[in-house]
Amino acid sequence: MSFGSAGTGGSFHLAGVLFQKLAGVKINHVPYRGGAPMMTDLVGGHLPIGFADTTLVAPPIGSGAVRALAIVGPKRSPAMPNVPTAAEAGVPGLELVTWYGLMAPKGTPPDTLKRIADAAALAAKNGIEPHAGHGLTYDNVQPIAAIPQLAELNIGHYLIGEAIFDGLEVAVRRMRDLMDEAR
Repeated sequence: MSFGSAGTGGSFHLAGVLFQKLAGVKINHVPYRGGAPMMTDLVGGHLPIGFADTTLVAPPIGSGAVRALAIVGPKRSPAMPNVPTAAEAGVPGLELVTWYGLMAPKGTPPDTLKRIADAAALAAKNGIEPHAGHGLTYDNVQPIAAIPQLAELNIGHYLIGEAIFDGLEVAVRRMRDLMDEAR
């Protein structure tokens, strides 16, 4: 048996690694060069299992071409409220949270950072096509207000709060451990 993902080392590859660990099974990873080719093979019946984000899988699930087994997150997706979480489906602990961030080079003027933060907050609230009106919650994304008073690192500014940054360190450690297991 095998599972597909959008590529080696990505969050959905690591979700497959975590699934194997928690379920006590061994399945081979088939890395694809992106989510769309993986979905093509899944819909075509050439791949038995795939791990992908809800935006990618919602159309083939809606058409009945594939069946969603679980959401790999802490709660159900607003895009697919009838799909259980992995914990509800019998695999507790199968949660893999990814993050998206906006960065600017060190020394970016504060007024520029504020314009970026305001635009990000507006997009999080109102949504971006093709899911206008859903905000970033469409894909089970929990928007965090972008703030100009940022954690400054040598590489620049992060438009995320300190508490979220601390949580990110824990998530990065977990991902690193899963990558070590995947080798």
